Amino acid sequence: MILSILREFGHILPTGIQTVPTFAREHGTDDQLQMPEIADGILGGLCHQLNGLNARIDGLTKLIEQHAWRDADARRLMRMPGVGPITASAIVAAIGDAKQFETGRGPGTKAALKRRQGPPVRYQQTRRQVFAEDVDPRGAR
Repeated sequence: MILSILREFGHILPTGIQTVPTFAREHGTDDQLQMPEIADGILGGLCHQLNGLNARIDGLTKLIEQHAWRDADARRLMRMPGVGPITASAIVAAIGDAKQFETGRGPGTKAALKRRQGPPVRYQQTRRQVFAEDVDPRGAR
């Protein structure tokens, strides 16, 4: 939405994931953009909302990280490469006590990580369509 309003009045931000949050933090502190006052007010409200959401996300991320470092199971999971505090906390929350499983396959099935078995089901095919697909792999049209 912020990008749309800016583009509407001829302002283009560079590409990149941090461009809009950086603009939102700096909006209102630097020179005014050349746009109508009502559009600038709407843009200011959107930037304020984005800044508030980013602050909440940062606070919750720190809270999850603190909780993960206090939990022994999460700390053990974080020793694995690529597993950070958020992933470790999610795994511990989803699986709970790992001692409830007899084998290593138990947690995977509980977390719905099991592969789907068999080919996809074909619906409402006539005998002619099935035969045509057997003869011509592109299928019958």
